[in-house]
Amino acid sequence: MGKKCFWAILLGIAIILASSLLYMVQNHRIKVSVVVPVYNTEKYLSQCLDSLKKQTLNEIEFILIDDGSTDASLEIMRRYAADDKRFKIYTQVNSGVGKTRNRGIELAEGEYVGFVDSDDIISPNYFEKLYNKAHQYDADVAVISNVIKFTGNYQEGMELPIWPYVHLGYLNNLSFLMGNAGQQWDKIYKKEFLLKYNILCWESYKLLYEDEWFSSQVAMYAKSVAITDEAIYFYRFNPEGITATVKMTYDQYLKGLEFYDALINMIKNAHLEMEQTVLFEYRLHEKIRWFKKTYGYAYGDI
Repeated sequence: MGKKCFWAILLGIAIILASSLLYMVQNHRIKVSVVVPVYNTEKYLSQCLDSLKKQTLNEIEFILIDDGSTDASLEIMRRYAADDKRFKIYTQVNSGVGKTRNRGIELAEGEYVGFVDSDDIISPNYFEKLYNKAHQYDADVAVISNVIKFTGNYQEGMELPIWPYVHLGYLNNLSFLMGNAGQQWDKIYKKEFLLKYNILCWESYKLLYEDEWFSSQVAMYAKSVAITDEAIYFYRFNPEGITATVKMTYDQYLKGLEFYDALINMIKNAHLEMEQTVLFEYRLHEKIRWFKKTYGYAYGDI
């Protein structure tokens, strides 16, 4: 065998090995990182983790962050992690959901990042359908159109009209803005997109509607948004959760107004196109009017 023939064969083997390695990397990379903040939800946590375990998307990781729980939540999480390596557990002192989600974004290794609340449930195809739709359009964000609100049996819940006025498939960012874009858990976000614009959750102090800080930044900068009706998020109205139990004190009311002022200033400093700026400010002033009407009456501020 001549030297040329030998080196040709060796080169061919190297190319085959490199191609095989590339294929393995591309087909075993994590497509979606799911961040689950956990704080004292032992009553519902197993239902949530069961729905994650049943996900049909293989290339997925579940980042479970215990935010200083004082119940059996951490023990439950450890049982799931012992049987399924996709579950990764992290612990911290109680810091609030904003800081917890931000830590999850930092830890995420996936192409996209999603969020699930630890007392909610998702359909088995949830992240597969979201990822496929996002991948189809190379979208910065993919969102579902089906959310079921429930208190007891999730199969008997009530459908919420999240996106009733848009066509399925693809949204521009202005349509996305004018829709119900507030909550974080009905979407996945390209991590590269979040890092590029330094999009993070609100951390300064706890608020009922702090999701709007993150979601407003997403709506401002997302160049492409895909939407699907093939997956379902089951949102539990938890009578013990923060939305149901937190009472609006006067101090919290004032902090809420400060929060909306901060949002308006963020938009003004973002140097967006005029049409976007006008729509954002209109949407936020509508929110402020609603906030004052809902909570300000108790303090004579209506």
